[in-house]
Amino acid sequence: IARSGAGAPRRGNLNQQANPGLPPRPWQRTTAFKIIAVNHSKETEVKFCVLNLSQVEADLRRLKANLVAPRTLEVNLRFDTPAGDLQRAGRVLRLRKDDAVRLTYKDNNRHIQGAVTRREIEFVADNFDSARQFIEALGYEVVFIYEKYRTTYRTRQVSGDLTGLDVAMLCC
Repeated sequence: IARSGAGAPRRGNLNQQANPGLPPRPWQRTTAFKIIAVNHSKETEVKFCVLNLSQVEADLRRLKANLVAPRTLEVNLRFDTPAGDLQRAGRVLRLRKDDAVRLTYKDNNRHIQGAVTRREIEFVADNFDSARQFIEALGYEVVFIYEKYRTTYRTRQVSGDLTGLDVAMLCC
C-alpha cells in the first residue's frame, strides 16, 4: 500500500513505490530468505532471493536449524507522519499481526558488505486494533500495508525467515 493523493493508504507493491512506471506483477511469486542476527537491540540482516524453496529447507535441516514457527500469515502496517518524516530519516514504525501483535521501531541503518545493521526495538502488544489506535493518536498514519507468509528457523547464532513475496517487491 502506498499513499494516495489524500494521504490514505492503498494497496500496491514496493516496486511501484520505487519505480512508479512499472506495472504490478501479482502473478509472479517467489520466496525470500532473510538471515537475521540479533544482538540485544541491534539487528543485522541479509536477504536472498530463493528460487528453490525445498533446497533451502533441506539445507536448513542439514545444518540442524530448528523450526521455530511454521508457515504463518502476517499482516504488516507501516506508519509515518503525513509529511513522511520517518521514511526520510530512514526510520521504520511497524505494527505486525501474526501469532502475536508486535510493535517495532527501527533506525540507524548501516549498510556493510550487503548486510543491513540497525537498532530494533520490538515488543508485544495485547490488541492489534488498540495498538493501531494508539499509534494514530500520536499523529502517525498507515502509509503501507503488506501481507506475507513467514516460516522461521533458528540456530544458536542466527534466525532465518522464509517469506513469500511478490517478485516485483524484490526487484526494486
